[in-house]
Amino acid sequence: WQKVTVNDTVIDFRAALLTACQNDFGEQIDAEIKDEGKRKRLVNNVLFIGKLFCKGLLPEKIMHMCIQQLMACAMSSHSEQEVEALCKLINTVGKELDHPASPAVPTYFEKLTKLSKDLEMARLRFLILDLIELRENNWKP
Repeated sequence: WQKVTVNDTVIDFRAALLTACQNDFGEQIDAEIKDEGKRKRLVNNVLFIGKLFCKGLLPEKIMHMCIQQLMACAMSSHSEQEVEALCKLINTVGKELDHPASPAVPTYFEKLTKLSKDLEMARLRFLILDLIELRENNWKP
């Protein structure tokens, strides 16, 4: 990655992008998302973060932090937006994260299985069940 000079200040683009993504992600998770536009923004930002990880621009540690934060929110609130964002993120990065050196992924799926049983909305249950099935098929749709 190249460093860019703006107004006599040297900026590391990768670090700036990572910081902006982390800040936006944290703000969206902390805020209660009520309207459709904000929901779409959360889901799209999560997908973007996942794609950055898949391209090798974010470390695995950051990905696990994002998943754990979304998982905690989804487990406690059963919020439609957070469950959907969590499922889309794991769908995007699951194949890359699911390796023997990472014992966290089986834990995620244990929690997702429990969450699917606690949810009232069928759409969210099916999102989770589809994700579980995808993993069982070695991440092949």
